[in-house]
Amino acid sequence: MSAEEVLAVLDRPPLRAGKRHTRWERRSGVRAVLTWLSGFAGESWQERWEASPAAACPQRWAEERPAWVNTAAEASRRHVQTGLLMLASADAVRLPLSWQFGYNTPHLRPLVERTRDPEGLGRLQENVDPRRWASVGGGRARLALTRIMIAKGGGLADITAGDAFEYATELRKSNRDQAGGTLFYSWLRDLGNLPPDAPVTLRFLHRVTGQLSCEQLVDRHGVACAPIRELLIDHLEERRPRLDYSTLDNLARNLTRNFWSDLEIHHPGINSLDLPPGVATAWKERFRPGSSDGSNLTAPWRKRSSSAPTTPNCS
Repeated sequence: MSAEEVLAVLDRPPLRAGKRHTRWERRSGVRAVLTWLSGFAGESWQERWEASPAAACPQRWAEERPAWVNTAAEASRRHVQTGLLMLASADAVRLPLSWQFGYNTPHLRPLVERTRDPEGLGRLQENVDPRRWASVGGGRARLALTRIMIAKGGGLADITAGDAFEYATELRKSNRDQAGGTLFYSWLRDLGNLPPDAPVTLRFLHRVTGQLSCEQLVDRHGVACAPIRELLIDHLEERRPRLDYSTLDNLARNLTRNFWSDLEIHHPGINSLDLPPGVATAWKERFRPGSSDGSNLTAPWRKRSSSAPTTPNCS
């Protein structure tokens, strides 16, 4: 996606701000960060971000971002910060949980709550006691949800038990006050966003599930075509020895939820990876930023695996 195409996403709900001045501030910050990132190697904005010094050290980003970005485009310190958060909320750049724990900003949660799956968060708020929602612990739970969404992609309904466990692990590593930090898991479970057999509390999640098997990683998103399911499992098993669990989890999510399961939903009975041009074009359109059917905001920016499975046929 070009910089202009990314900027166009900001003019579509839910990323479009109500006030003209706010829209200008966001566009100014996003344009400045993208101009800076253009100086790094990569085919996507995510790859360019990962090639930048900011990706390796959130503390350096906090201290040096004005100098870095202003070498490419003039923008205030505040606008640069807003620009990165908007890129993360739009899923143009994903910020790993470990990076987020190293970068403190009070602006992340309120901005992401307004611009990333506000409908899902609205349904959750209706299901939570108002006093708990507005409490200090509730604020930490809401922060956890926003952090997971901008680290993993998707909306509230896409958060898995594995995502929750990974967040709890990073929270413990951070040595921060953990009060209320895992309350979000109970909220998701009460809302029905987790499997019925998921542990009652996050405290028992590792004891019960640990890391999911490749079969479980595929089955959590549902694949109707048995040969495709087996292919995906075999592909993940082949990649597993060379990947950390978080990368494997993201790969499984992209291949199943974001690709094959989506195809099965929109094209019932599909049984081959040899996609007709119309089917492939329709899938790309659904995952285009701001697509009319409300699909994933940003799949075109997602960094895909270079190792693709071969093509079986279910017939």
